[in-house]
Amino acid sequence: MEDRKWKSVHREISIYSHLLSFTFLIAAWIVLGFLKYRLYGVAGWGQEWNIKHPTLWMETRAFWLLHLKPYVLYIIAGVVCDFFCWPYFMRKENALTFRESD
Repeated sequence: MEDRKWKSVHREISIYSHLLSFTFLIAAWIVLGFLKYRLYGVAGWGQEWNIKHPTLWMETRAFWLLHLKPYVLYIIAGVVCDFFCWPYFMRKENALTFRESD
C-alpha cells in the first residue's frame, strides 16, 4: 500500500470535520429552506398570501419570519459551538496523525 502524505490526510480530515460542523449543517438547512420556499412559497409552512402579488421585500420578510427567525438562537449557538469546539477536534486529529507518522 502506498504511504500517504500527511498534508493530504490533514486536508481530508479538515474537509470531513467541516462537513460535520454545525455551521455547514446550518448553511445546508438554510439552502434547503430557500429551495422549499422557491418551490412551494409560503404554502410550504401552511400559510397563504392575502394579496395577489407580493413584493420581493415581502417575500424576503416572510422567509425570515417563517424559516429563520424561530431558530435564530439555535443558529447562533451552533456557530458559537463550532468556534470553540471544532478546533479541539482538529487538534486531537492532528495529534493522532503526528503520532502515526513518527
